[in-house]
Amino acid sequence: MKANYYFVLAVIILAVSCQKEEEVKEELEVEDAIVYEEFFKGELAGKKFEIENPEYKEANRSVGFESGIPALSVWGYEEGWGEMGIYFCFYEGKGSYTTGNKKDVGYSYFWDAEDNYWEDLPQMNNPSEIEITYADENIVEGTFNVVAYNIDDTTDVIEFKGSFGVLIEKEGDEN
Repeated sequence: MKANYYFVLAVIILAVSCQKEEEVKEELEVEDAIVYEEFFKGELAGKKFEIENPEYKEANRSVGFESGIPALSVWGYEEGWGEMGIYFCFYEGKGSYTTGNKKDVGYSYFWDAEDNYWEDLPQMNNPSEIEITYADENIVEGTFNVVAYNIDDTTDVIEFKGSFGVLIEKEGDEN
């Protein structure tokens, strides 16, 4: 009887230990992954820039809660330099878009490290051009060409242009 008990105990231990190995193997298996190298670079007021820290560049898709209108925002930030961003509605993937005009909802901006803020203001009648050259569920790539005006002094004008390729971080609803 004692031998049967040890035999049953050995079978149970063996079965449990094999099962645990299979679970561990499944956790360790990694499917083929494609690594995408993000970029956000260009020229601001005649000086070249490149945002290298992947934590400081991002794209977000959203849908207006009440309107149902899809939008895209892309931004990059560099400490000691500032933040640059683009936001526009009616986003449908690859194509041409504008910001800073009376027709489309959207804006492009630069906010420097000294708290000065420039935006492509609709009343200046000089819309910015955004070209989305590639878009899928996870990545958006494009170019931008912006003329922006200091909101405190519209005679203070800067131009920025460049390109970006960033992972789309999240999708959500806007209020």
